[in-house]
Amino acid sequence: MSKKVIYNSLLLTCLYYFFTNTSFGQSGLNIHLENSLFTPYETKNELLLQLNNAHLSLSRPSSVSEVYKSTEITNWHQSKEMAFSINNIRIHRNYTSNHLIGLGGFENYIDQLQISSQNDSFIFGYGLTLQNNYNTSNAASIQLNFSVRYDHSLNNWLSIYTYGQYLSSDLRKNSKLSPIINMNPLFMQSEAGFGLIAKYRNLKLDVGTKTIFDTQFQKSKPLNMMNSKLKVGF
Repeated sequence: MSKKVIYNSLLLTCLYYFFTNTSFGQSGLNIHLENSLFTPYETKNELLLQLNNAHLSLSRPSSVSEVYKSTEITNWHQSKEMAFSINNIRIHRNYTSNHLIGLGGFENYIDQLQISSQNDSFIFGYGLTLQNNYNTSNAASIQLNFSVRYDHSLNNWLSIYTYGQYLSSDLRKNSKLSPIINMNPLFMQSEAGFGLIAKYRNLKLDVGTKTIFDTQFQKSKPLNMMNSKLKVGF
């Protein structure tokens, strides 16, 4: 790794944590920095159709407000993201909150480091995951979350990816994850997967599969399932 890449990474990290840990970063104001080495992350409006779970969601820049309906469970999902980039390095700070009425919910606090080239992208993530089952009086479990993802572009409309995610056991002493949450695809799990993404104008089709592992109790066999979705930008 060259000295220039190391210098840019340290500079980006310092600037990122300065703005995210001051009143400017926490106030929710839009900060535009012209002619700067780093730029705020922006996303496009998109319509997401999760094929395997058959739910529909609407995404907006910097915040997501979604309503899912599946049998008798209603799901409210919210996410926020802040990121800064310099050259081919980007640092993300993500927060997601997902609550299923009558069942439970989880919250993610994840930092990610993304290193990209012309056709390849590596993303390394770490943070905390809080999960809770509403049917018990136990406090939410607190788990460490580690993840890695690799994307490779085959051409300007087709790419492949693979990823892995590991969740630790509950960090609280003498506490274990609820059996209702463990191996449940509606919650955060230790898993690995791969897939293919095809793009055409404002359409993005993600066809993939994933395997969930029982790293909490180590009693269940790995669970294989489809993990596909369709996104429509607008």
